[in-house]
Amino acid sequence: MEIRFAAPRDIPGIIDLLKQVGQVHHLGRPDIFRAGAQKYDEQQVLAMLDKPTDPIFVACEDGKVLELRVAEGDMGKVIGRQGRIAKEIRTIVKTVAQRTGEKVTVEIVD
Repeated sequence: MEIRFAAPRDIPGIIDLLKQVGQVHHLGRPDIFRAGAQKYDEQQVLAMLDKPTDPIFVACEDGKVLELRVAEGDMGKVIGRQGRIAKEIRTIVKTVAQRTGEKVTVEIVD
């Protein structure tokens, strides 16, 4: 696994991960989040990558982005209130892993 600064070539993988997070939000709170919603487009992600004070890191394996790390100030957006979003992410990832027979761990590192 390779961990590095995110680059423009990673934008499709980052957007895919963000869509997955959006789906977790929708499943957890369909009254607030709509299915298929996308918070950021390619230009917005590119603008985030250009902020040297708030680096974004990705973990990649076989060319696929598996992990996304954000600036400390953005961590609350990932964790959610009382850790709800983080719990939902763990549940979905573990469910998919069981179906595919893969071993996974979801860690939220601050």
